Amino acid sequence: MKSVIALVLFLAVQYVVCEQVLYDRKHHKAIILRPGNGCYEYHMNHQESLESFDDAQRPALEAKMIEALDCSTDIHEVGHHSIDHLSQEIKNACANVPVYGFDQTGCPTSVAMPMTSVTP
Repeated sequence: MKSVIALVLFLAVQYVVCEQVLYDRKHHKAIILRPGNGCYEYHMNHQESLESFDDAQRPALEAKMIEALDCSTDIHEVGHHSIDHLSQEIKNACANVPVYGFDQTGCPTSVAMPMTSVTP
């Protein structure tokens, strides 16, 4: 019975693959890899590039990148030629999935309702 449970857990874990962020810091780019779905090219600004080196700041940076992708209304295929000059790790990871670009403006911020004033 235990071996059956272990086998089921092993098979289930094989199918649980999380997205990951790969970096090409030389070109100030990050690639969000969603296995089986695609690679999404993120252009880092100078500050984001610096944050990508810092283990303490990287999780927040990656959350920001993923949030921008999740909120984007403009995702378009750019093709593998857009990553040909990036690291071998990125080229290998994206070899069998499409490569996309996306609008990086992120999620819209909530807008407070305008205040109305009442004059006595």
